[in-house]
Amino acid sequence: MTHSQNSPSWKDVALPRIAVFGPQCSGKTTMIEAYAEAHPTMETFRGWGRAVTPGAEPTMYGAHESGEGGVRIATFSGMVFGIETWEQMLVACDRVLVTMDSQAKCMQENAYFLSYLREFLRPGLGGCFTFTRSDLPDTLPCTEACLYLGIYDGRFPNWPVFSSTTESTDTLLAPFDYLADLSL
Repeated sequence: MTHSQNSPSWKDVALPRIAVFGPQCSGKTTMIEAYAEAHPTMETFRGWGRAVTPGAEPTMYGAHESGEGGVRIATFSGMVFGIETWEQMLVACDRVLVTMDSQAKCMQENAYFLSYLREFLRPGLGGCFTFTRSDLPDTLPCTEACLYLGIYDGRFPNWPVFSSTTESTDTLLAPFDYLADLSL
């Protein structure tokens, strides 16, 4: 895995584009880093959105791998730029990985973020959900969290739900493996 300060254009890369979407501190960057670490030919990058001045903290993070089986992954920090940035990312992506913290105290923020996803999700876009930090105290089982958040409302047909922990790399990689295998 190599690292670059400059991100290649999201639209210039002719690879499956996975947008990692979720509330702040829901594990987006951790999951991308785990995937890049498991794929040594991936290059990670940090970039800045157009609304941020040079020298500010990086707000875009991602990884890409060229060649057969390659994939392009990107996320933005929480709601830094407002919903317009997330909307643009959802329009440009081929697949979506939604990360949400599985702790009970985070369900309201998860629900708030899902309201934006429901608003901007293109019909037929493939994706999956991952409930992170499922090894911590006070977490909801996936099924209970899905019912609470209305994930089974028909808006996300055939989107599987994963559960991940930072203790198990396999649980962090499974959603990406699933999305990379989806046909465009």
